[in-house]
Amino acid sequence: MDVIIGHYKVRLETSQLVLTHATGISFMLTREEVMGLIDFIEVYRETLLLDLADTEPRMEIVDPKKAPHLSEPSDFPHTEA
Repeated sequence: MDVIIGHYKVRLETSQLVLTHATGISFMLTREEVMGLIDFIEVYRETLLLDLADTEPRMEIVDPKKAPHLSEPSDFPHTEA
């Protein structure tokens, strides 16, 4: 049975886990490699979840109509190239 995870199709063969990217690149992981990957994910699970949750933009959206000073020329000197 194949499962789609993000851009990867995942299938379990007799002794390997095969990850196939949408571009066609495949990764064949042995049982030991799969167990190592599971250990890695378990150790860093909380960090990964926190990093993924912290994807909100930090910049405030500014509407130029509400902040007219943004459309006025700057007092900074400009150099022509």
